[in-house]
Amino acid sequence: MLYIVLIILTLFFHLLGCLFHKHTKYTLLLSYLFLTIFIILGGIKWNTGTDFIFYKQFFYYFTDYGKIFTTGREPGWTALNIFIRNIFEDYTVLLFVWCGAATLLQFASFKKHSDYYLTIVFLIFCFYIGNISTNRQMLAVSIVMWSSRYMINKNFLKFFIGVLIAGSIHASVLLILPFYFIFNRNISIFIKTLMLLGSIVIGFSGLADQILKVAEFVLGGISTEGAGKIDYYSNNLKSGYNDQSTALKKLILSLARRAIIFPVLFYVEYKILPKDKVFKGFSNLFIVGNCIFFIVINFAIMQRLATVFYIFEIPLLLIILSKINRKAMFIFFLTFYSLIKGYSTLSRSWASLNPYYTIFSETFEGSYWEGFSPKSKKQFK
Repeated sequence: MLYIVLIILTLFFHLLGCLFHKHTKYTLLLSYLFLTIFIILGGIKWNTGTDFIFYKQFFYYFTDYGKIFTTGREPGWTALNIFIRNIFEDYTVLLFVWCGAATLLQFASFKKHSDYYLTIVFLIFCFYIGNISTNRQMLAVSIVMWSSRYMINKNFLKFFIGVLIAGSIHASVLLILPFYFIFNRNISIFIKTLMLLGSIVIGFSGLADQILKVAEFVLGGISTEGAGKIDYYSNNLKSGYNDQSTALKKLILSLARRAIIFPVLFYVEYKILPKDKVFKGFSNLFIVGNCIFFIVINFAIMQRLATVFYIFEIPLLLIILSKINRKAMFIFFLTFYSLIKGYSTLSRSWASLNPYYTIFSETFEGSYWEGFSPKSKKQFK
């Protein structure tokens, strides 16, 4: 019920903000109010959200900075956990920092491309559930989004530093580094279409499986651990789409979702904003992310490599909203599309999000209060 109420409220104020767009002072204040609500809900949650138990146990287990590179997790993420653990000894503090950083970085980044502030709030909730159930990859992606200003300004060094910081939280975002150089390239819609078609052929033909096997063979002579990981990804973590009919269904569903947005983006890029370099740059990166998705479509765990590119869809939508003349029609499309995204995001995460427990809940095993009882603390020492 909580999430339904939030999506209705953000939807209402998004539409209200579009109607009274000139009153940016008030819409900005309302936006920060919503962001505060998101951060509070993300901070006081307990036993709610993806991998909550794992993250909590990790937080209490490591207290020594000397183990930053031996925990099996990225050093930046480990250092952040140890820092907060040693000072506050409270996992809730980490949740507030975590959710707050992701949410505020996203909002600060998006509002550089549009002053439709309440629409930004609506998009953040529909695409990411307001970061109430954020994960460390989303924090890393938010840092990359904030660093995207340096791609626009063509400052590779600062972008590189930003991505390295993000990569110390979740290594998957490092994949975006080489694609810095295509941001300012003028890639035609025809080429982008060919890229998408080619990636679909590679993914569905099984060629990606063969590439992974070659990589496993090559790495076998260099790093047994690296070869083992590839073997794990290509066999144990395969999405379960070995059956051709199942794989075809997944491909059709993926294409159907993208068939809603790609024609709009391509039309705007070709007809309405043909000289907008920022729009073209984000479009380039968004297409790359989707190509990666289709190439590894049979490997669920590896699809996360595309996550860092997906976030650029939001500034694309915001740029269109800010610069298009026929706003009413696009607002209708944006609202409809975002609600579809919101439904999809909530349905994927519903099992971990519902019911929503808080630190004030005492009626279930593993509650906040139980976690801080003398008996429970001993297990983390």
